[in-house]
Amino acid sequence: MTNKLVIIGNGFDLHLHVKSSFQDFLKSDVLKDTVSLSKFEDIESYYLDFIRLSNLSPNKQESYKEKIELYISKVLFPEYFEIGINDRILPNQKNNFWSYYFTYLSKCPDKNNGFISKKIRLRNWKDVEYQIQYFLEKTESTFNYINKMKNRDKITVSDAGDRLTAELFNVLKSDDTIKFSDLIHFNALFISLRTGWDSSNQDIYKFLFEELIEFENIFKNYLQKEVDAKKDYNNIANNLLMEIAETDNFNLINFNYTTFYDLHDKNKINIHSTLSENSHPIFGISPVGINGENNYDKPFYAFTKTYRIMSITDVNSDKNIFPDDIEEIIFYGHSLSTSDYMYFETILRKYLDKKNKKVKFNFKYSKYSNEAEQEQVKSIFNLFNIFYSTNRTNNDFQKLLLENMIKIQEL
Repeated sequence: MTNKLVIIGNGFDLHLHVKSSFQDFLKSDVLKDTVSLSKFEDIESYYLDFIRLSNLSPNKQESYKEKIELYISKVLFPEYFEIGINDRILPNQKNNFWSYYFTYLSKCPDKNNGFISKKIRLRNWKDVEYQIQYFLEKTESTFNYINKMKNRDKITVSDAGDRLTAELFNVLKSDDTIKFSDLIHFNALFISLRTGWDSSNQDIYKFLFEELIEFENIFKNYLQKEVDAKKDYNNIANNLLMEIAETDNFNLINFNYTTFYDLHDKNKINIHSTLSENSHPIFGISPVGINGENNYDKPFYAFTKTYRIMSITDVNSDKNIFPDDIEEIIFYGHSLSTSDYMYFETILRKYLDKKNKKVKFNFKYSKYSNEAEQEQVKSIFNLFNIFYSTNRTNNDFQKLLLENMIKIQEL
């Protein structure tokens, strides 16, 4: 009888020394081949020119505007600076939109100053999915604005961009801080055009979605090479998994794209697809917006994980991963991020009801740093508090702790 459910995330492959982190991918030649990098190198020096401008008097506003124009030409639009700010943006079909955008973000200095926001993080995959969501949600108004001007005034997107520039300056000159949430509108327009968006004939979200699929396949090629380079990956992965489960009889939910078992095994599932020939990794956003709104009725609804997973339901339709007889759920290597919360909510709802009150939750981790255990505790605390804030069950977090139903264990 299978009475254990094991859930693994990217920490599993990292433990096996597979270079599956986003930071590794970002540094790879595979990614660099899909974006021109030469204009990104001096970004930090220009950012530092914009650390909290304050007390702008009218006679200082002109110099402030010159700084903004310099910033736009050299930092936001480096190619503009090369080809002339009044020239047409020439698309470079070699560039992938998301490769370009993430490379751009990676050059933002990770410092706490007037411009740099805590929102700019690219340390792991949950940050990547957050950035996709942040971009889509924050730039919705930009593309709506451009479409309205095109339809109303019959003007080009380039002209619309000029008007948007003027609008942005009016915002910036009235504040003493240049915010990432303001400048992202420039990124949205310029990078879309630079990477091949046909603004006259193509819906922007269709373009961004196709670019995301291409980006996922770029990562697939990278990760497959890394796995192939890892000698005896299947055996060492299976050994680690059995060490985690402490048995060879269990159900598995794998949030990674790698596999080391029969894909037709009805007790094992890859939530976000695999590296197999007819598949590719899936990067998706939460169906709940950053501000709490529903993303299903947004023009970018196709980016939600729920919608995207529908495309692989045939592969997983005959699998029963959540049997009623589960007695222990083991987590390893997953950040428990909010982007995957819908999966955890499904699991908690099923196994925290009256009939399954004896299910134990075991969170295992590897001590890769002195803060590893505290990070694990914080993630668990956040997960259960979010769950209990929106769900009523016959158990609560404090009760689970008192009854030793939650365990945190170093592997």
